[in-house]
Parts: sequence; C-alpha cells; structure tokens
Amino acid sequence: MEKTITTNQLSLILIIFTVALKLSVLPAITCDFAGNNAYVVSFVSLAIDFLLTFVIVIIMQKIPQKNFFDLIKETLSKPVAIFLYLILFFYFFLKLLIALLELQDYYIVALFEQLNPFFFIIALMLLLLFLFNKGFRTIGRLIEVCFWPLALGILFTLLYPIKNIDLVNLLPLFEDGLYPAYNGFARTSFAYGDYMVLLILMGKVNFSKKSTKKIMLYFASILYFIFSFYVIFVGAFGSTSVNKSLAIGELPLHNPNPSTFGRLEWLTIIMWTAILIIQTVIIGKCCCECFKQIFKLSDNKTPSIVLVVALTVVYASLYLKLESIIKIATSNVFAIITCVLHLLFFILLVISYFIYMSKQNKTKYAKQKGGGTDGEYNKKIIAQ
Repeated sequence: MEKTITTNQLSLILIIFTVALKLSVLPAITCDFAGNNAYVVSFVSLAIDFLLTFVIVIIMQKIPQKNFFDLIKETLSKPVAIFLYLILFFYFFLKLLIALLELQDYYIVALFEQLNPFFFIIALMLLLLFLFNKGFRTIGRLIEVCFWPLALGILFTLLYPIKNIDLVNLLPLFEDGLYPAYNGFARTSFAYGDYMVLLILMGKVNFSKKSTKKIMLYFASILYFIFSFYVIFVGAFGSTSVNKSLAIGELPLHNPNPSTFGRLEWLTIIMWTAILIIQTVIIGKCCCECFKQIFKLSDNKTPSIVLVVALTVVYASLYLKLESIIKIATSNVFAIITCVLHLLFFILLVISYFIYMSKQNKTKYAKQKGGGTDGEYNKKIIAQ
C-alpha cells in the first residue's frame, strides 16, 4: 500500500494542479469569449471550485481510510467504479495532453525560436517515465522543496504591471448582457474542476484535526492570486488581451521600469517551466492511479510505461497542436460534457458518502443492540 501524504503536501499538490493551466493560454481564451468580463468569469469559476473543494475535503477527512474507488464499489457497485475510473482516466489524459502542448508552446515562445517537437517529447517522456514511477508522497516532498522559490518567482508577474492597470479596461461590466460571461464560464470549464484531483488522493492523506482549515487556507490564497492575475491582465491589456496568447510570459514584459527590472522576466520563465513540468507529473500520476485501480495493479512501473507509450504514440501519430486541442476543449459540446462530469463526480461522491455512513451507522446500531464485541456480533449474524 502506498504511503500516505501529509496535509501540507496535499495542499501544495492542489495548488500546483490548480494554478498551472490558468495563467498561460486560458486568460486570452477567456477574454475572447467574455471580453472584459473575463475576471468576473474567473471569480465565479474559482468560487464554485472553492465551495466544492471544501465539501470534498470534509468528506475525505471523515473517511480518511477510504479511496474513491472502494467507496463507489461498496455503495454502488464494482462495475460502476470501473466505469467511473475509465472516465477519469480519459479526463486526466486530455488534461495531460493540454499540459504537454502548453509546455512545448511555452518553450518555443519564451526560450527557443525553433524546437524540434520530437526531440522535445523524447526528452520529456524519459523524465516523466522516471517521475510517474514515484508515489504521490515523493512528488509532495519535491513540491515542498521547490514551492517557495517557485511562488516568489511567479509573484513577479503581478508586481511588474500592477501600476499600469487602467480601470477603463475593467469597466463597464456586462455591457453586452450576461451571455458573454455565461459563454466564457461554460467554454473554459475544462480548466477548472480542480477538486477532481482530490478523488484520486482519497485514502492517501494523513489528516489531523486542523487539516481542513489549513488546506482551505492554502487553496483560498492561490485562488485569490489567480483572480488578481486576471484583474491585472485585463486591466493592463484591455481589448488587446485576446492577442496575448501566453499571459504568464506577456505580463512580465509589461514593465513600467524596463531599465531597472527588464531582465527579471527570466526568473518567471524558469519558475513557470518548473511549475508546468510538476503539474504534468501530477496529472500523469492521476492517470496512472486510474489505470492501477481499473486493472488492480500494485506497482507503478506498468502503468507508467503504458502511459508514456500512449502519450508518445498519440503525440507522434497525430502531430497535435495546442490550438487544435484547445478548440476541441472549448467547443459547445465539450463544454457541456465537462460541466456535467464535474457535477456528476461531485454528486456521486456526496451520495456515496451518505450511503456509506448510513450503512456504518446501521451496523454500529445493530452491534449496540445485539451487545457483545464485534467478533461475538459476527458469530450471531452467521448463526442466524
């Protein structure tokens, strides 16, 4: 059985998983759909994620010994659990493709004028093969070591352009009605629902009495950072925001003091690259965990190899572009599917939790009514 992770490691894994897909191509996409309402869309989406995450963390702490697969298997059925994990596997696999392509695009735009995609994917796959074979506890420790340098590096993206915010770019809200905001909320839903990673981490966390408070404080802090990023992004670029396809790389260049701070954007570039790689590892580990549960595997080696081979084949055979994947992810049909999946898994978790607790309470009441120890109670049941 895999060793448990600490509350601090869970919090940092959730932070990296949450922030990585939201500060690169997503701001421009959101502005394309919602205009200057983009920061309102992000606020609503983040607020929903916060509330649902809060409920899931409470459930995780109430039944720390249960993972999501076993909970569904005991309350609904094993076939339902396998089917749900198949869905989760493809859900995380698509996010993994987006993360990989986003990382490649970031390398091309920020670091290299030309980058052979096959050399890039081969080098990255070797690194991922090594890291996928590790447990979440190892990944959590890695993030603990790297987190504060990464956080300080990314913080520079907000410090540079904050003086150049123009309130005219942020107002008026809903000038064209509510539809642009609603459309932006639905079309960008693929980048939210970050609580889905908690379903994979169920049963792997060593909770304490103050765990929920600590996790939600960390989570609220990163959500506030993301919301602030969107406000500054829209306020700084205005109507040209839709053309800033690499937000995290554009904001440091929007510098009121270029002669003093001009070269520090490289700090952001290096730190953001590390964050994208770590996030790719987290998503890949989620895919591996789904694979392990579906096929009842105990080792990490087999799912790691299968996942890396599958990624390489899909990437090499289809020669995917980030724009084509984003176009699919933001389509009307996919937006509906994503929203439904996010709500479905949350509702199933809550229902399964109450069914499980109801069964536990009935068993406990029956034991108290029948008297005796657990062993004596089981003998009575067998005798009957």
